Amino acid sequence: MVVSLRESTAAHFSRRGATGRRGCLGRRGELSSGSVHGRMPPFRCPCGGRGGRHDGALPHPLNALQTRREMSVTRRGANTLREMSAVVLAASHGTSSPAGQAAVRRLVDSVGERMPVPVLRCHVDVEQPSVPAALADVPEGGQAVIVPLLLSAGYHVYVDLAEAAAASPVPARVTAALGPDARLVDVLAQRLREAGYDGCASVVLAAAGSSDPRAVADCRRTGELLAERLSAPVAVGFLSAAAPTVAEAVAAARAVRPQASVIVSPYLLAPGYFLDLVGEAGADIVADPLLTPESTPPEVVDVVVDRARSDAAVTAAR
Repeated sequence: MVVSLRESTAAHFSRRGATGRRGCLGRRGELSSGSVHGRMPPFRCPCGGRGGRHDGALPHPLNALQTRREMSVTRRGANTLREMSAVVLAASHGTSSPAGQAAVRRLVDSVGERMPVPVLRCHVDVEQPSVPAALADVPEGGQAVIVPLLLSAGYHVYVDLAEAAAASPVPARVTAALGPDARLVDVLAQRLREAGYDGCASVVLAAAGSSDPRAVADCRRTGELLAERLSAPVAVGFLSAAAPTVAEAVAAARAVRPQASVIVSPYLLAPGYFLDLVGEAGADIVADPLLTPESTPPEVVDVVVDRARSDAAVTAAR
């Protein structure tokens, strides 16, 4: 059964008060695929989704986003208004992969169990509800905190989510992306060990990629942190929009150490299209991404919770 954000928000507080668990959002909407301020034409996301735009290099609007519409004060009473003042929208990229969908759903459920406000899923591309649709369903008098479930900040963060927040019918803000973060690096190292890494194989970090140099720099920084964590070299390859490609990075690692196996660490949130591409890059071993349908590392949950709590409206609801 699909319920609205208003219904799930009411259920959140009636069941658990200010520390309840998240509800379910099911309102549909479409993300515009038009140009942004005339600076970049529509661009299909290389993940294969429909209607989305991918990464570009435009000014960073974070922490300066709020719609011009003022919150109206209803007659529901001061306590109810305070309780409903903030909703966290966990905005993932979206995927057609059932495994990826299940992994992200488990993550959002785990985050919701630790938050004093409702936490709802929405998506930049591929899946519904879209971010604009989720914002449209926030109750009047509320406000939204959009947490990008994205590992680096590129076009989806700087433009797609920023524009959705700016056009929102309620006040809305976008937090920082999830990475780089040392806790994510800890999970990457654990996934490598689970895949059989013993310190002898050559390691390649496979990142989604972006045409935004800031996002590329974030991914390279994660590679540096992983190298420090492993006390071993880590090459970085990209699955789209940046160089070298993962296949090129794998080939280069094999050329340097022909006798060593090559293991790829997918710097990806969950299974999906990009993980399929990693499997085609020629590595001997491919580790799991940060999330799987069966495994939700607490470190990843901690990062998302911290991003949400970085907003004053969420902190005030404790």
